[in-house]
Amino acid sequence: MSMSESLSDHHDVTVIGAGWSGLVACKYMLKEGLSVVAIEKREGIGGVWRYSDDPSIPTVMKSTCCTSSSTVTEMSDFPMPEEIGMFPHNIDIKEYLESYAESFNLMPHIRLNTCVSEVKKEGETWHVTCSTGETYTSTYLIVAIGAHQTPNRELEKTTLKGYTGKVYHASEIKVIMEKHKNERLLVLGGGETASDICME
Repeated sequence: MSMSESLSDHHDVTVIGAGWSGLVACKYMLKEGLSVVAIEKREGIGGVWRYSDDPSIPTVMKSTCCTSSSTVTEMSDFPMPEEIGMFPHNIDIKEYLESYAESFNLMPHIRLNTCVSEVKKEGETWHVTCSTGETYTSTYLIVAIGAHQTPNRELEKTTLKGYTGKVYHASEIKVIMEKHKNERLLVLGGGETASDICME
């Protein structure tokens, strides 16, 4: 640990991301008696379930409902409230995750509005430097940033190379745009986001 780092910046575990997986990781690290800090670049927890109109932030669509049932989706030690129904809306999921974090006292361990700018390992110690200028050191590192942070644009360079229409990546679609109503739209892909778009 360098002289510029305070003792409070050193933890057993650093978790990057405070979405679903990051929250669960944080909770179980604490349960094992480890000290932990979770770093989240956004203003609140929830990851993709924290909806944003900003197309540069990967989130669910405004209308997205969970495609797996509450009983399959809920955490084993934290049942979803019955009133949110079998297939909860994304707002309900976000509130469920916030309730989870509150119930297990996770918020004091989470640093919001903190973007990671560099991660490196020196010897047996991880050094996580943030845009705020802070550096967190730890013995262990958990990366829970999600699988969908960067859109895959390869089809635009290959299959769609000669296509003259407007091309959007699914991550950019938060609501169906008025300017495209009554037009023919082609959706490539058959995942959950594609289904959301087709439903809209």
